[in-house]
Amino acid sequence: MGMFSWKCRRCGCDLCEGELVRLAGTVQTYNGYGGSVGADNVACWHEICYQRSTTAEQLDQTPSESASNQGFGPAKLEFLPGFDPSKTVDNFHVLVHRLYDHAFLTESGLESQSEWDELRCEKEDGDQEFFQKLLATRSDEEQMLMIDEQQRMIVDEIGESPDSRSLRFENLNKALEAVRGYLPQEYTIHVYASQGSLSGAVYEFDQWPKGEKESYRFPISN
Repeated sequence: MGMFSWKCRRCGCDLCEGELVRLAGTVQTYNGYGGSVGADNVACWHEICYQRSTTAEQLDQTPSESASNQGFGPAKLEFLPGFDPSKTVDNFHVLVHRLYDHAFLTESGLESQSEWDELRCEKEDGDQEFFQKLLATRSDEEQMLMIDEQQRMIVDEIGESPDSRSLRFENLNKALEAVRGYLPQEYTIHVYASQGSLSGAVYEFDQWPKGEKESYRFPISN
């Protein structure tokens, strides 16, 4: 399957893997790369956008614009299967993509998740005694218990990951206000939020040499 994807006919956002969409009349959870309908031109919507379109808009099968994201990127909360527009959204937290890494906003400011992941991998790869014991263990259950114990020991040594300690805010504006003083000159910022067990993006902004752009702010499907 080729590298292609589309924009929603109504809101104009790029379709992202995991979102509930309508492709050529078929409702499905988007899997990227154009979903299940192939590379031919096709009319595409987020399902919630389709339901909020007029009858004339729904009958218009003008092909959607191509999307450069190829179906990748953070799925937006309001487009996820099971999202309920009538219910509240909470647990807003901030992820900032900087040059060569990404960081979460914690009580200590922006902490690099990339550096933490690299350090964890170094600890895992350097524990040769653990790997010898793991290879000598034939039981899958025992192996999983050993891996879990190793992870706990690593966390005890290097601390909890930044993503597990990211600050939570009650709304989008408070999240943006809190991160403003920590932003570098070049970045992409994503704010995520939750509704029950669902978690997805509610805001995206780019600040790079090519220019700045607020490409998404929740909710857009009204």
